Amino acid sequence: MRLHPLVSLVTRIALAAMAVLAWPAAGGAQADTTSAVAARRIARGATLSEGDFVAAPGTGSRNPVAPGWIARRVIQPGEALRPPAVAPAAVIQSGRAVRYTVERAGIQLVLSATSLSAGALGDTIPVRLDARRRVLAIVSGPGNVVTLPESTR
Repeated sequence: MRLHPLVSLVTRIALAAMAVLAWPAAGGAQADTTSAVAARRIARGATLSEGDFVAAPGTGSRNPVAPGWIARRVIQPGEALRPPAVAPAAVIQSGRAVRYTVERAGIQLVLSATSLSAGALGDTIPVRLDARRRVLAIVSGPGNVVTLPESTR
């Protein structure tokens, strides 16, 4: 089906107007926006330090990069540092013992578990409670995981 050229033009103008109006709400360019960009070539697996990146104003997004994050691939100078190219460092390593905390109705239960994958703060990872029982948990700190909220299980 072919639209009348005027309808097509009006549609394109309306879509462009919606995009312009939605841009700031979606993290679009704003006067105070900054982004972290690589100050030098960063190797895959390198831990970022203060000298590895600089703030570049007006790039249109706020990147939450901080020293201690890990480069997941080679990053060239001037390239924006954003996930998945960089990620927070894992606070839990695969195969390590963790404390699995369950809290329901004011009762807190802490169990010993084994992490089945590495994870950074806030990541959801699988853990093994015993020989046959595996569950998903949220990384809450170094060596600590908590049960998923009831609404997501």
